[in-house]
Amino acid sequence: MKIALLTADYPPSVWSGIGVAVHRQATDLATLGCSVQVVVSRPDEAMPDSIDEAEWIHLHSLALTELALDVRRRLRARLAYTVHTQPWLELANHPRRRFWLDVQAHLLASCDRAVFLSTAERATAEALFRSLPPSAVIPNGVPPPPPALPGRAERRFVVFAGRFVQNKGITLLEQCIRRVRRESAVEFLIAGGHGDREGAAVIERLAREHGCEVTGWLSRDDLDARFAQALLVLVPSRYEPFGMIALEAMRMGAPVLAANVGGLRDTVRDESGGMLLDSSDPAAWAAETLRIIGDEALWTRLHRQGPAFVGRHYRSAAMAERLMREVYH
Repeated sequence: MKIALLTADYPPSVWSGIGVAVHRQATDLATLGCSVQVVVSRPDEAMPDSIDEAEWIHLHSLALTELALDVRRRLRARLAYTVHTQPWLELANHPRRRFWLDVQAHLLASCDRAVFLSTAERATAEALFRSLPPSAVIPNGVPPPPPALPGRAERRFVVFAGRFVQNKGITLLEQCIRRVRRESAVEFLIAGGHGDREGAAVIERLAREHGCEVTGWLSRDDLDARFAQALLVLVPSRYEPFGMIALEAMRMGAPVLAANVGGLRDTVRDESGGMLLDSSDPAAWAAETLRIIGDEALWTRLHRQGPAFVGRHYRSAAMAERLMREVYH
């Protein structure tokens, strides 16, 4: 089978989790015997000179809708679209929110298959749009966990990783850290970027006033290494279509404390390596942070459950097999 994957970023120039997910998908589909072409096109650049013939065009970036529909017409291929985010939720106060909703509605009405990363995202789409194409819920996958991981004594950070924006809970994070630091000397590490001015100001204050280590964007190998040093990973998002950071943290044996929203309800569930918190109260987040890192039995249970849970349910090779079975065939 010949498949063309369309994405706005891809290694080595990755600036989002989508590029990482597409790289894993391409590698695993090729292992299954597919002929895979990855087309990387940023919205502000010219269209690629050539795209090989393909039976399926698989779009991973809403901003490339026009290109995907054009290629589909020229190649007479079928079109699949993975819904990595829903702008109506993510861009709550953005002036172009309605524009992107209309683009997504047009795309969903035009494609042959839709792939959602979580049951919550599909339910939201069913409520937003009059009709959907045949769809499947197939999450992003990750490689198998390493055979050996550092234990509690070798870990020292509470970690946040992601974009510095309100949807990722950056203000809640700041208030939580302030409270934790009043009662504990635990170190905080913040990895990420691509935020707005308000988010950048929050991170600057945390580095200046509370000694948080701020790394900027990290490669996936470097992020894995940091997760292997993590006592806990915080995911205080207001909106989360999937929860890749939670998954990657659990893979490395780091317990996760995540907001009870969206796709995080799928990735952080019973017998996983994390806990959900149904609150936006920073005092509650600080209390749970201190409880998890201070309760050795609880910490050890989450630390052990995480890699096993990820290995059972989220292997990227298994996700590629599901794409072949539930989407392309």
